[in-house]
Amino acid sequence: MFRSEDAIGSKVAEMLAKVKNTSDQHERETLLKESLNLCEQICGHGRVNFRKFCQDYAELGYPAGFVRLCVTAAKAADPDQVAVAPLKSGAQITDPAVEHAFQSR
Repeated sequence: MFRSEDAIGSKVAEMLAKVKNTSDQHERETLLKESLNLCEQICGHGRVNFRKFCQDYAELGYPAGFVRLCVTAAKAADPDQVAVAPLKSGAQITDPAVEHAFQSR
């Protein structure tokens, strides 16, 4: 089935394709920001290819979008931040739940 997050993902892809073909800097910035906002709305839905969107932002020279989308996707993958404490402390990850959260991030 085609879900709302699929529709939003398609819209983002269209917007990013349009950015590649526009030379108007204001329109370009507007499209990049709007597409990023839409991407953030659907973070956490496994059916959306966020890696492709991150790659697009990097190729389009929008590092802020790339980084923000990565951070938002990591938070969506680990909303309780199970993987964060061991990372901050430098402790070994031995708990399978923490390992899973780390891999998801």
